[in-house]
Amino acid sequence: MKACFFWLLIVFSSLAEARNYYIDPSATNKDPKGSITDPWKSFESLYKVMAALKPGDSILLKRGELFFEKLNLVCSGRESAPIIVTGYGPGNSKPIFMYKKRGNDAADNQEYAVRIYKSQFIKLEGLEVTDNQTDPLAHNSNALIKIAFSIDESNFVTIQNCDISLVGIGINMVGNNNIVDHCKVNNLRMVRNTNDGGHDDYGANGIVLAGEDNVISKCNFTDCWATSFDFEFGGGAVELAGPVCNGNKIMNNTVINCNGFMKLGSTGAGTINNNFIHKNTVLNCGDILYIDNHGPYTVQVKNLQLISNIFLQTFPQRTRSESMISMTKTSPDKKVIVLQDNIFWLPMKIDVTRSEQFNGEQLFHTNNLYYLGGGNLNFDLHRSEKILDLSSKIFNKISEHAGSRLVDFYPFRFLLKYWYLII
Repeated sequence: MKACFFWLLIVFSSLAEARNYYIDPSATNKDPKGSITDPWKSFESLYKVMAALKPGDSILLKRGELFFEKLNLVCSGRESAPIIVTGYGPGNSKPIFMYKKRGNDAADNQEYAVRIYKSQFIKLEGLEVTDNQTDPLAHNSNALIKIAFSIDESNFVTIQNCDISLVGIGINMVGNNNIVDHCKVNNLRMVRNTNDGGHDDYGANGIVLAGEDNVISKCNFTDCWATSFDFEFGGGAVELAGPVCNGNKIMNNTVINCNGFMKLGSTGAGTINNNFIHKNTVLNCGDILYIDNHGPYTVQVKNLQLISNIFLQTFPQRTRSESMISMTKTSPDKKVIVLQDNIFWLPMKIDVTRSEQFNGEQLFHTNNLYYLGGGNLNFDLHRSEKILDLSSKIFNKISEHAGSRLVDFYPFRFLLKYWYLII
Protein backbone atom coordinates (compact mmCIF):
# COMPACT_ATOMS: atom_id res chain seq x y z
CA MET A 1 0.00 0.00 0.00
CA LYS A 2 2.82 2.40 0.89
CA ALA A 3 4.62 1.54 -2.35
CA CYS A 4 1.45 2.26 -4.37
CA PHE A 5 0.97 5.59 -2.60
CA PHE A 6 4.59 6.54 -3.24
CA TRP A 7 4.24 5.72 -6.96
CA LEU A 8 1.07 7.82 -7.26
CA LEU A 9 2.82 10.67 -5.48
CA ILE A 10 5.62 10.58 -8.05
CA VAL A 11 3.14 10.55 -10.97
CA PHE A 12 1.06 13.47 -9.69
CA SER A 13 4.11 15.50 -8.74
CA SER A 14 5.53 15.11 -12.25
CA LEU A 15 2.21 16.18 -13.77
CA ALA A 16 2.09 19.17 -11.45
CA GLU A 17 5.44 20.27 -12.87
CA ALA A 18 4.23 20.01 -16.49
CA ARG A 19 4.69 23.24 -18.42
CA ASN A 20 2.82 24.96 -21.21
CA TYR A 21 4.81 26.64 -24.00
CA TYR A 22 2.88 29.19 -26.08
CA ILE A 23 3.73 30.22 -29.65
CA ASP A 24 2.07 33.01 -31.65
CA PRO A 25 3.73 34.10 -34.93
CA SER A 26 2.02 37.48 -34.62
CA ALA A 27 3.58 38.19 -31.22
CA THR A 28 5.51 41.47 -31.01
CA ASN A 29 7.31 41.31 -27.65
CA LYS A 30 11.06 41.76 -27.94
CA ASP A 31 11.95 39.35 -25.13
CA PRO A 32 9.20 36.70 -25.08
CA LYS A 33 9.02 34.10 -22.33
CA GLY A 34 6.80 31.49 -23.99
CA SER A 35 3.90 32.21 -21.63
CA ILE A 36 0.28 32.83 -22.58
CA THR A 37 0.72 36.58 -22.01
CA ASP A 38 4.18 36.69 -23.58
CA PRO A 39 4.30 33.92 -26.25
CA TRP A 40 7.24 33.00 -28.44
CA LYS A 41 7.08 34.18 -32.04
CA SER A 42 8.75 31.19 -33.69
CA PHE A 43 9.77 27.59 -33.13
CA GLU A 44 13.40 28.61 -32.73
CA SER A 45 12.74 29.44 -29.08
CA LEU A 46 11.06 26.07 -28.62
CA TYR A 47 14.06 24.23 -30.06
CA LYS A 48 16.31 25.80 -27.42
CA VAL A 49 14.33 24.04 -24.66
CA MET A 50 13.43 20.88 -26.63
CA ALA A 51 15.86 18.71 -24.68
CA ALA A 52 14.25 19.83 -21.43
CA LEU A 53 10.67 18.93 -22.40
CA LYS A 54 9.09 16.50 -19.94
CA PRO A 55 6.13 14.14 -20.01
CA GLY A 56 2.90 16.11 -19.66
CA ASP A 57 4.28 19.30 -21.23
CA SER A 58 2.17 21.06 -23.87
CA ILE A 59 3.19 23.07 -26.93
CA LEU A 60 0.31 25.44 -27.61
CA LEU A 61 -0.06 27.19 -30.98
CA LYS A 62 -2.30 30.22 -31.44
CA ARG A 63 -5.56 29.29 -33.18
CA GLY A 64 -6.21 30.94 -36.52
CA GLU A 65 -2.56 31.91 -37.00
CA LEU A 66 -0.42 30.88 -39.99
CA PHE A 67 2.76 28.96 -39.24
CA PHE A 68 5.24 29.04 -42.14
CA GLU A 69 7.97 27.17 -40.28
CA LYS A 70 8.52 23.44 -40.07
CA LEU A 71 7.94 21.93 -36.65
CA ASN A 72 10.55 19.31 -35.70
CA LEU A 73 9.84 17.33 -32.55
CA VAL A 74 12.45 15.15 -30.87
CA CYS A 75 11.03 14.52 -27.41
CA SER A 76 9.07 11.88 -25.54
CA GLY A 77 6.29 11.71 -23.02
CA ARG A 78 4.85 8.73 -21.17
CA GLU A 79 1.71 6.70 -21.72
CA SER A 80 -0.01 8.51 -18.84
CA ALA A 81 1.50 11.89 -19.70
CA PRO A 82 2.11 12.46 -23.43
CA ILE A 83 3.61 15.63 -24.79
CA ILE A 84 0.73 17.49 -26.46
CA VAL A 85 0.79 19.86 -29.43
CA THR A 86 -2.51 21.66 -29.93
CA GLY A 87 -4.12 25.08 -30.24
CA TYR A 88 -4.94 27.79 -27.72
CA GLY A 89 -7.01 30.93 -27.78
CA PRO A 90 -10.68 31.74 -28.45
CA GLY A 91 -12.79 30.19 -31.19
CA ASN A 92 -12.77 26.86 -33.00
CA SER A 93 -10.26 27.60 -35.76
CA LYS A 94 -7.07 25.56 -35.94
CA PRO A 95 -3.44 26.66 -36.06
CA ILE A 96 -2.54 26.41 -39.76
CA PHE A 97 0.77 25.16 -41.15
CA MET A 98 1.17 26.63 -44.62
CA TYR A 99 3.78 26.56 -47.34
CA LYS A 100 6.06 29.56 -47.74
CA LYS A 101 8.06 29.68 -50.95
CA ARG A 102 11.76 30.41 -50.59
CA GLY A 103 13.31 32.17 -53.56
CA ASN A 104 12.25 31.86 -57.21
CA ASP A 105 12.90 28.16 -57.73
CA ALA A 106 9.65 26.55 -58.89
CA ALA A 107 10.92 23.17 -57.68
CA ASP A 108 11.55 24.48 -54.18
CA ASN A 109 9.18 22.31 -52.21
CA GLN A 110 9.03 21.54 -48.52
CA GLU A 111 9.68 18.03 -47.19
CA TYR A 112 7.11 18.20 -44.39
CA ALA A 113 5.15 20.53 -42.14
CA VAL A 114 5.46 18.58 -38.87
CA ARG A 115 8.01 15.85 -38.16
CA ILE A 116 8.32 13.60 -35.12
CA TYR A 117 11.67 11.80 -35.07
CA LYS A 118 12.69 8.88 -32.85
CA SER A 119 10.20 9.88 -30.18
CA GLN A 120 7.23 8.36 -28.40
CA PHE A 121 4.03 9.32 -26.59
CA ILE A 122 3.32 12.55 -28.44
CA LYS A 123 -0.19 13.77 -29.28
CA LEU A 124 -0.98 16.21 -32.11
CA GLU A 125 -4.53 17.52 -31.86
CA GLY A 126 -6.55 20.13 -33.73
CA LEU A 127 -3.94 21.22 -36.30
CA GLU A 128 -4.31 22.03 -40.01
CA VAL A 129 -1.84 21.70 -42.87
CA THR A 130 -2.62 23.20 -46.29
CA ASP A 131 -1.15 25.30 -49.10
CA ASN A 132 -2.76 28.45 -50.50
CA GLN A 133 -0.31 28.56 -53.42
CA THR A 134 -1.72 25.38 -55.00
CA ASP A 135 -4.82 25.67 -57.18
CA PRO A 136 -7.45 23.41 -55.55
CA LEU A 137 -8.80 22.51 -59.00
CA ALA A 138 -5.45 21.69 -60.64
CA HIS A 139 -4.81 17.99 -59.97
CA ASN A 140 -1.88 18.08 -62.42
CA SER A 141 0.27 20.33 -60.21
CA ASN A 142 2.92 18.92 -57.88
CA ALA A 143 2.72 19.27 -54.11
CA LEU A 144 4.71 22.10 -52.58
CA ILE A 145 4.47 20.41 -49.18
CA LYS A 146 5.53 16.79 -49.71
CA ILE A 147 4.27 15.43 -46.37
CA ALA A 148 1.94 17.08 -43.86
CA PHE A 149 2.81 14.91 -40.83
CA SER A 150 5.95 12.76 -40.87
CA ILE A 151 6.07 10.14 -38.12
CA ASP A 152 9.65 8.97 -38.47
CA GLU A 153 10.83 5.95 -36.45
CA SER A 154 8.44 6.97 -33.68
CA ASN A 155 5.94 5.00 -31.62
CA PHE A 156 2.80 5.72 -29.59
CA VAL A 157 2.06 8.93 -31.50
CA THR A 158 -1.56 10.12 -31.78
CA ILE A 159 -2.78 12.45 -34.53
CA GLN A 160 -6.33 13.52 -33.77
CA ASN A 161 -8.85 15.98 -35.24
CA CYS A 162 -6.39 17.34 -37.80
CA ASP A 163 -7.23 18.65 -41.30
CA ILE A 164 -4.92 18.06 -44.27
CA SER A 165 -5.28 19.33 -47.85
CA LEU A 166 -3.27 20.27 -50.96
CA VAL A 167 -0.15 18.33 -49.94
CA GLY A 168 1.55 15.25 -51.41
CA ILE A 169 1.10 12.72 -48.60
CA GLY A 170 -1.16 13.41 -45.66
CA ILE A 171 0.61 11.29 -43.06
CA ASN A 172 3.77 9.26 -43.62
CA MET A 173 3.99 6.90 -40.66
CA VAL A 174 7.03 4.76 -39.86
CA GLY A 175 6.62 3.20 -36.44
CA ASN A 176 4.44 1.07 -34.21
CA ASN A 177 1.40 1.58 -31.99
CA ASN A 178 0.49 4.93 -33.51
CA ILE A 179 -3.07 6.26 -33.86
CA VAL A 180 -4.71 8.50 -36.49
CA ASP A 181 -8.22 9.40 -35.37
CA HIS A 182 -10.98 11.73 -36.63
CA CYS A 183 -8.78 13.41 -39.25
CA LYS A 184 -9.84 14.84 -42.63
CA VAL A 185 -7.56 14.34 -45.62
CA ASN A 186 -8.60 15.72 -48.99
CA ASN A 187 -7.56 17.09 -52.38
CA LEU A 188 -3.98 15.80 -52.62
CA ARG A 189 -1.20 16.13 -55.23
CA MET A 190 1.71 14.12 -56.59
CA VAL A 191 5.08 14.42 -54.87
CA ARG A 192 7.07 13.13 -57.85
CA ASN A 193 5.63 13.37 -61.37
CA THR A 194 8.34 13.00 -64.01
CA ASN A 195 7.74 12.77 -67.74
CA ASP A 196 10.72 10.51 -68.45
CA GLY A 197 9.11 7.16 -69.24
CA GLY A 198 9.97 5.69 -65.84
CA HIS A 199 7.84 4.28 -63.04
CA ASP A 200 8.88 6.47 -60.13
CA ASP A 201 5.90 8.81 -59.76
CA TYR A 202 4.28 8.83 -56.33
CA GLY A 203 2.06 10.92 -54.09
CA ALA A 204 -1.58 11.92 -53.48
CA ASN A 205 -1.82 9.31 -50.69
CA GLY A 206 -3.84 9.98 -47.57
CA ILE A 207 -1.70 7.80 -45.31
CA VAL A 208 1.41 5.75 -46.09
CA LEU A 209 2.05 3.28 -43.30
CA ALA A 210 5.07 1.13 -42.45
CA GLY A 211 4.92 -0.52 -39.04
CA GLU A 212 2.91 -2.73 -36.74
CA ASP A 213 -0.15 -2.39 -34.51
CA ASN A 214 -1.15 1.06 -35.74
CA VAL A 215 -4.77 2.27 -35.87
CA ILE A 216 -6.46 4.50 -38.46
CA SER A 217 -10.02 5.23 -37.36
CA LYS A 218 -12.98 7.52 -38.05
CA CYS A 219 -11.15 9.56 -40.69
CA ASN A 220 -12.52 11.07 -43.90
CA PHE A 221 -10.50 10.68 -47.11
CA THR A 222 -11.78 12.64 -50.12
CA ASP A 223 -10.23 13.31 -53.54
CA CYS A 224 -6.92 11.60 -52.80
CA TRP A 225 -5.85 11.51 -56.45
CA ALA A 226 -3.73 13.40 -58.96
CA THR A 227 -2.61 12.99 -62.55
CA SER A 228 0.62 11.11 -63.23
CA PHE A 229 2.87 10.89 -66.30
CA ASP A 230 3.89 7.32 -65.42
CA PHE A 231 0.53 5.86 -64.37
CA GLU A 232 -2.02 8.36 -65.76
CA PHE A 233 -3.36 8.76 -62.22
CA GLY A 234 -1.81 8.28 -58.79
CA GLY A 235 -2.88 8.37 -55.18
CA GLY A 236 -5.26 6.51 -52.90
CA ALA A 237 -6.51 6.63 -49.33
CA VAL A 238 -4.16 4.21 -47.52
CA GLU A 239 -0.96 2.48 -48.58
CA LEU A 240 0.69 -0.24 -46.51
CA ALA A 241 4.33 -0.16 -47.50
CA GLY A 242 6.30 -2.86 -45.68
CA PRO A 243 8.89 -4.19 -45.15
CA VAL A 244 7.12 -5.31 -41.96
CA CYS A 245 3.56 -4.08 -41.74
CA ASN A 246 1.51 -6.38 -39.53
CA GLY A 247 -1.41 -6.18 -37.13
CA ASN A 248 -2.67 -2.75 -38.17
CA LYS A 249 -6.32 -1.73 -37.90
CA ILE A 250 -8.16 0.50 -40.38
CA MET A 251 -11.67 1.02 -39.05
CA ASN A 252 -14.78 3.20 -39.40
CA ASN A 253 -13.33 5.48 -42.08
CA THR A 254 -15.15 7.13 -44.98
CA VAL A 255 -13.38 7.16 -48.35
CA ILE A 256 -14.83 9.07 -51.32
CA ASN A 257 -13.49 9.64 -54.85
CA CYS A 258 -9.92 8.52 -54.22
CA ASN A 259 -7.64 6.68 -56.65
CA GLY A 260 -8.26 3.40 -54.89
CA PHE A 261 -8.87 2.57 -51.25
CA MET A 262 -5.80 0.49 -50.34
CA LYS A 263 -2.55 -0.55 -51.97
CA LEU A 264 -0.08 -3.01 -50.47
CA GLY A 265 3.56 -3.14 -51.49
CA SER A 266 7.14 -2.96 -50.29
CA THR A 267 10.58 -1.91 -51.49
CA GLY A 268 12.27 -4.74 -49.58
CA ALA A 269 10.30 -7.94 -50.31
CA GLY A 270 8.39 -7.42 -47.08
CA THR A 271 5.47 -9.06 -45.32
CA ILE A 272 2.03 -7.64 -44.63
CA ASN A 273 0.13 -10.03 -42.36
CA ASN A 274 -2.92 -10.05 -40.09
CA ASN A 275 -4.19 -6.56 -40.85
CA PHE A 276 -7.81 -5.74 -39.98
CA ILE A 277 -10.01 -3.59 -42.27
CA HIS A 278 -13.35 -3.07 -40.52
CA LYS A 279 -16.55 -1.04 -41.01
CA ASN A 280 -15.22 1.37 -43.62
CA THR A 281 -17.48 3.00 -46.21
CA VAL A 282 -15.80 3.36 -49.62
CA LEU A 283 -17.58 5.24 -52.42
CA ASN A 284 -16.48 5.50 -56.05
CA CYS A 285 -12.77 4.82 -55.62
CA GLY A 286 -12.43 2.19 -58.34
CA ASP A 287 -10.34 -0.69 -57.07
CA ILE A 288 -10.59 -1.07 -53.30
CA LEU A 289 -7.52 -3.29 -52.96
CA TYR A 290 -4.39 -3.88 -55.02
CA ILE A 291 -1.57 -6.17 -53.85
CA ASP A 292 1.81 -5.65 -55.50
CA ASN A 293 3.17 -9.20 -55.22
CA HIS A 294 5.53 -9.22 -58.20
CA GLY A 295 8.27 -6.91 -59.42
CA PRO A 296 10.30 -4.22 -57.63
CA TYR A 297 7.66 -3.59 -54.96
CA THR A 298 6.89 -7.22 -54.13
CA VAL A 299 5.21 -7.98 -50.82
CA GLN A 300 3.79 -11.19 -49.35
CA VAL A 301 0.32 -10.76 -47.88
CA LYS A 302 -1.52 -13.16 -45.59
CA ASN A 303 -4.77 -12.94 -43.64
CA LEU A 304 -5.80 -9.47 -44.77
CA GLN A 305 -9.21 -9.28 -43.09
CA LEU A 306 -11.92 -7.14 -44.70
CA ILE A 307 -14.85 -7.34 -42.30
CA SER A 308 -18.22 -5.51 -42.34
CA ASN A 309 -17.25 -2.86 -44.90
CA ILE A 310 -19.51 -1.16 -47.45
CA PHE A 311 -18.05 -0.83 -50.95
CA LEU A 312 -20.02 1.21 -53.49
CA GLN A 313 -19.12 1.87 -57.12
CA THR A 314 -21.82 3.65 -59.11
CA PHE A 315 -19.85 4.96 -62.12
CA PRO A 316 -16.47 4.28 -63.76
CA GLN A 317 -13.59 5.68 -61.76
CA ARG A 318 -10.90 7.61 -63.63
CA THR A 319 -8.56 4.59 -63.99
CA ARG A 320 -11.48 2.54 -65.39
CA SER A 321 -10.80 -0.38 -63.05
CA GLU A 322 -12.19 -3.70 -64.23
CA SER A 323 -12.17 -5.29 -60.76
CA MET A 324 -12.40 -4.18 -57.15
CA ILE A 325 -9.72 -6.57 -55.81
CA SER A 326 -6.60 -7.66 -57.66
CA MET A 327 -2.93 -8.62 -57.43
CA THR A 328 0.00 -8.24 -59.79
CA LYS A 329 -0.09 -12.01 -60.32
CA THR A 330 -1.89 -15.00 -58.83
CA SER A 331 -0.52 -15.93 -55.41
CA PRO A 332 0.18 -19.55 -54.40
CA ASP A 333 -0.54 -18.70 -50.75
CA LYS A 334 -3.68 -19.67 -48.88
CA LYS A 335 -5.97 -17.18 -47.17
CA VAL A 336 -4.34 -14.09 -48.59
CA ILE A 337 -7.63 -12.21 -48.15
CA VAL A 338 -10.56 -12.82 -45.80
CA LEU A 339 -13.92 -11.29 -46.83
CA GLN A 340 -16.69 -11.47 -44.25
CA ASP A 341 -19.98 -9.58 -43.77
CA ASN A 342 -19.24 -6.96 -46.44
CA ILE A 343 -21.63 -5.24 -48.84
CA PHE A 344 -20.46 -4.87 -52.43
CA TRP A 345 -22.88 -2.50 -54.17
CA LEU A 346 -21.80 -2.35 -57.80
CA PRO A 347 -24.59 -1.14 -60.14
CA MET A 348 -21.99 -0.39 -62.84
CA LYS A 349 -20.18 -3.19 -64.66
CA ILE A 350 -17.15 -4.04 -62.52
CA ASP A 351 -15.98 -7.41 -61.21
CA VAL A 352 -15.43 -8.10 -57.52
CA THR A 353 -12.07 -9.82 -58.11
CA ARG A 354 -9.76 -10.05 -61.10
CA SER A 355 -10.46 -13.04 -63.30
CA GLU A 356 -8.58 -16.27 -62.47
CA GLN A 357 -6.67 -14.81 -59.50
CA PHE A 358 -8.89 -16.20 -56.75
CA ASN A 359 -9.93 -19.61 -58.06
CA GLY A 360 -7.99 -21.45 -55.34
CA GLU A 361 -7.64 -20.89 -51.63
CA GLN A 362 -6.27 -17.36 -51.84
CA LEU A 363 -9.68 -15.99 -50.82
CA PHE A 364 -11.76 -17.02 -47.80
CA HIS A 365 -15.22 -15.46 -48.01
CA THR A 366 -18.48 -15.82 -46.07
CA ASN A 367 -21.65 -13.83 -45.37
CA ASN A 368 -21.07 -11.16 -48.00
CA LEU A 369 -23.85 -9.41 -49.92
CA TYR A 370 -23.36 -8.55 -53.60
CA TYR A 371 -25.40 -6.38 -55.94
CA LEU A 372 -23.86 -6.60 -59.41
CA GLY A 373 -24.84 -4.48 -62.39
CA GLY A 374 -23.16 -6.65 -64.99
CA GLY A 375 -19.91 -7.59 -63.26
CA ASN A 376 -18.80 -11.00 -62.01
CA LEU A 377 -17.54 -12.43 -58.74
CA ASN A 378 -14.84 -14.53 -60.45
CA PHE A 379 -15.03 -17.02 -57.58
CA ASP A 380 -17.65 -19.50 -56.40
CA LEU A 381 -20.35 -18.07 -54.16
CA HIS A 382 -20.30 -19.46 -50.61
CA ARG A 383 -23.59 -20.85 -49.28
CA SER A 384 -23.70 -18.06 -46.68
CA GLU A 385 -23.50 -15.32 -49.33
CA LYS A 386 -26.13 -13.73 -51.56
CA ILE A 387 -26.20 -12.04 -54.92
CA LEU A 388 -29.14 -9.64 -54.99
CA ASP A 389 -31.34 -8.96 -57.98
CA LEU A 390 -34.53 -6.98 -58.42
CA SER A 391 -36.63 -9.90 -57.16
CA SER A 392 -34.81 -9.95 -53.81
CA LYS A 393 -36.91 -9.12 -50.75
CA ILE A 394 -34.65 -6.23 -49.83
CA PHE A 395 -35.96 -4.33 -52.87
CA ASN A 396 -39.68 -4.97 -52.41
CA LYS A 397 -40.62 -1.73 -50.68
CA ILE A 398 -38.43 0.34 -53.00
CA SER A 399 -39.82 -1.07 -56.23
CA GLU A 400 -43.43 -0.66 -55.04
CA HIS A 401 -43.07 3.12 -55.00
CA ALA A 402 -40.38 3.97 -57.54
CA GLY A 403 -38.69 2.92 -60.73
CA SER A 404 -36.38 -0.06 -60.47
CA ARG A 405 -33.30 2.03 -61.30
CA LEU A 406 -33.57 3.67 -57.89
CA VAL A 407 -32.24 0.48 -56.34
CA ASP A 408 -28.83 1.55 -57.58
CA PHE A 409 -28.90 4.27 -54.94
CA TYR A 410 -30.34 2.19 -52.11
CA PRO A 411 -27.12 1.90 -50.05
CA PHE A 412 -26.64 5.65 -49.96
CA ARG A 413 -28.64 5.58 -46.75
CA PHE A 414 -25.35 4.50 -45.19
CA LEU A 415 -23.82 7.79 -46.32
CA LEU A 416 -26.43 10.25 -45.04
CA LYS A 417 -24.24 11.42 -42.17
CA TYR A 418 -21.49 12.22 -44.70
CA TRP A 419 -23.69 14.29 -47.05
CA TYR A 420 -21.41 17.33 -46.67
CA LEU A 421 -18.53 15.38 -48.22
CA ILE A 422 -20.52 14.41 -51.31
CA ILE A 423 -22.27 17.59 -52.47
